[in-house]
Amino acid sequence: MKIAILHDSFVERGGSERSTLLVAKYLNADIYTTYVDRENVDIDLKNININEIGLSLKKAKLLTFTEIALRFLNFTPDDYDMFLFTDYHAISAAKSCHPNMWICNSPIRILYDLHDLVYRRLSPVQKPVFALWCRIYREFHENWIRDIDKTIAISNNVAKRISKYYKIKSKVIYPPVETEKFNPKSYEDFYL
Repeated sequence: MKIAILHDSFVERGGSERSTLLVAKYLNADIYTTYVDRENVDIDLKNININEIGLSLKKAKLLTFTEIALRFLNFTPDDYDMFLFTDYHAISAAKSCHPNMWICNSPIRILYDLHDLVYRRLSPVQKPVFALWCRIYREFHENWIRDIDKTIAISNNVAKRISKYYKIKSKVIYPPVETEKFNPKSYEDFYL
């Protein structure tokens, strides 16, 4: 089975990035992303086919999010049997990528439960820009979600947020962990 994973960008060594790379490794999947910051992402990228589709605005927050979504909206997939989305903005490609599945780490929290907190911290000049962007982007984002075939939540908490904000059911599948990297120094005489 030929699988493509679409992930926003690799700019840090976060949990989403690590689990995306593990899934790609074990499924022998190709990754499509806008940008890989190879200096910041000190994750082993060997034997993983990563295709960068480009990103101009790397540190402009709302503009960066918008550019990522537009890049994937215009994404023309090769001949794949399955598409996995592992981040927020890449789901804009869902309409042209079927069958698909979204592995949701979290809804975009600045559009929902953290919106007011972020808004209060902004300057008077930033507030109307942020409010307008959120209103417009939320509408687009919720439309893209309608093109998702299956949604997977990485925890029960994320599943509750998906249900609350997107009004869809998701199955919980916990992210992979490379257990071979963890070895106890010694064993004691007790059970947990």
